Order: sequence, then structure tokens, then C-alpha cells
Amino acid sequence: NDILLAIENRNSISISTKITELDKITFTCYSYCNSNSEDKTLVCGIYIEVGTSPDQPKNLTCDQPGELAHVVCTWDKGRNSYINTTYLLELKNETDSFSSTFSGYWNNLSFGSVLLPTSLVPGSNYTALVTASNSLGMAVSMPFPLTFIDIVKPNPPS
Repeated sequence: NDILLAIENRNSISISTKITELDKITFTCYSYCNSNSEDKTLVCGIYIEVGTSPDQPKNLTCDQPGELAHVVCTWDKGRNSYINTTYLLELKNETDSFSSTFSGYWNNLSFGSVLLPTSLVPGSNYTALVTASNSLGMAVSMPFPLTFIDIVKPNPPS
């Protein structure tokens, strides 16, 4: 929608608009040097991203297919934040800490998933957490306690 404003003061401009949908919006300003002409010159512009803070990640689960495979954790991301959101998965035990990140704009998936570059140590107790953050805020999942026995999915017999 084009909005035409007549400006008396040529040094500044102020505009208010109600944003009704979360989306990306571009505002541009043009100057008509000759009021009798249709010629206009672009003099300024601003690009606005509208979004929300991330929802709390929920339903965190982790699996390890086979004894030597890497751990794969997934979670529900919640509603679309419409802006770049980073998800940090942390997996900790009494002696070690591993982390992996998943970052990007909403990719039409309602879940996040990361592969940790390590396998779990049998007999250790771990806690997994996902932190979602963007420029508008952050949210942390509930801790997910797990052990090697809980998440390892044995390979089928060959």
C-alpha cells in the first residue's frame, strides 16, 4: 500500500503504521523535485523485519542408533518466530559437555534436530537442554535426563 505524505519540513519525516501481519516490510521514500512531474528520486529506505521471541522448545528426545553412532536429538520448536532463530543443544554429564547448534529462518519444519559429534559413555547420566534465541528473546527447554541405556537403539541382527 502506497501512502503519500505532503511534507512541509524538508529535513525530517515521521510515519506511523499499524503492522497487522508478521512479515518482512520495506519502506521507501521518494522525492518529487518538480511538483508538476511524475519523476521521482529514491532518497531513503528502510527494511523492517517483524517477528516474535522464540517459544520454549518442548518434547526434547534423543536417540543413538547403535552403540557407536552419534546422538541425534529432536524437539518441537513451537510457533514460527519469523526471524532468524538459533537453537543450541547442550548435553552434559558429570565430566563432559557437548553442544551443537541449529540456526536459521523458519524452514517449514515444526521441529529442530541436531547431530552431536560424539557417542555417549555407557553408565553415565546426562542432561540435555535446548536454548532458542533470537534478537527478541530466548527460551530454554525443560531439562531432559538420559542415560546410554535409555537412548541407544540396538542395530538389528545381521
